[in-house]
Amino acid sequence: MSAVLTSVEQATPDWLTHLLRERGALSKGHVAAIESHASSAWNSYSYHLQITYSGDASADAPRRLFLKMSKEPEWGRAEVEFYRFVEDKRAALPMLVPCYDAALSAEDGMSHLLLADISSTHFIPITKPQLLAGETMPSQRHLEQMVSTIAAFHAYWWQHPQLGKGFARIRSQLDGEDAYKQYMERRQREWTLFVERAGHLIPEDVRALYEKVLSHFPALWDLYLAYRFGPMRGVTLSEGDCYFIQFLCSITSGDDSCYLIDFDSVSTNLPAYDLVYMFATFWTPEQRKEVGREETLLRRYHNALLARGIGGYSWHDLLRDYRLCVLYMIFYPVWDQTSGASEAYWLPKLRCLTGAFKDLDCLSLLPQ
Repeated sequence: MSAVLTSVEQATPDWLTHLLRERGALSKGHVAAIESHASSAWNSYSYHLQITYSGDASADAPRRLFLKMSKEPEWGRAEVEFYRFVEDKRAALPMLVPCYDAALSAEDGMSHLLLADISSTHFIPITKPQLLAGETMPSQRHLEQMVSTIAAFHAYWWQHPQLGKGFARIRSQLDGEDAYKQYMERRQREWTLFVERAGHLIPEDVRALYEKVLSHFPALWDLYLAYRFGPMRGVTLSEGDCYFIQFLCSITSGDDSCYLIDFDSVSTNLPAYDLVYMFATFWTPEQRKEVGREETLLRRYHNALLARGIGGYSWHDLLRDYRLCVLYMIFYPVWDQTSGASEAYWLPKLRCLTGAFKDLDCLSLLPQ
């Protein structure tokens, strides 16, 4: 692996020529020039690179690349380790953007990734500004593409031997009873602070809902989680931050190719975790129910698992997991508020998630 880049100026023509030759992507000729344009990513220094080659260069050498460099030590470690692990598995994971370099410094934890730039053929169906503006509904075609993509990703990693190791660590709060206890205590502290700061913004029945869930948190570990994460039963690798902004859908009508990006939050988790991010987090009850949208997409996901040979995971199992993830994720906007997020962000999110909680009768998951 190459040395870690910490500035775009270090991505020189000589450096890229050597790298592409080493990767077998440039059999002859050399990189003559690189033009860089900054991306708007918040958690990395990211650039679109336009490559110019010498006249004798290989015709199939990449002309557009995407460089992503960590802003802080350890930011990006999991994603680099992920891309290193899947380097020889691309044929089985067509939803991954080709990676040319994944570098990580053992000394300071800084990292970079060099990926194919497919922005001329694929786009993010819902951008972050659109999400924040309340424009949260992709087209039906793109919704189906994204659901099929996340299902194929989950199916590959279903009960995979790598789960629980390295980049595929168990999500922290689910990694044993002690970790779960610490998670419960943290959620209680956040809730107390939230009520002090913003309790007046939510109705009494919603406050009562949170209080009841918190009081039953301890029992949920043995009831739903211990038997899953001990033997790794019915679990998979979760993208971990699976909003619609993490997908790249084809611009071309008739092309159903769709890519999944940003793997810095990957972890072993319940499969429905990513689906709740996609559907319940920013969809109102009306949007979820319209033309049976939520159930239709969940069934599409489940059918895609079955088509890929995933057995022993029924529709009932998926629906229970989905409801359980909604139950836990109603606390995410609470964390958002206590971490300084704007009311315009966390309050709609809270309303959507608690709306889903009520519609799906998540309260009945609690022991009676």
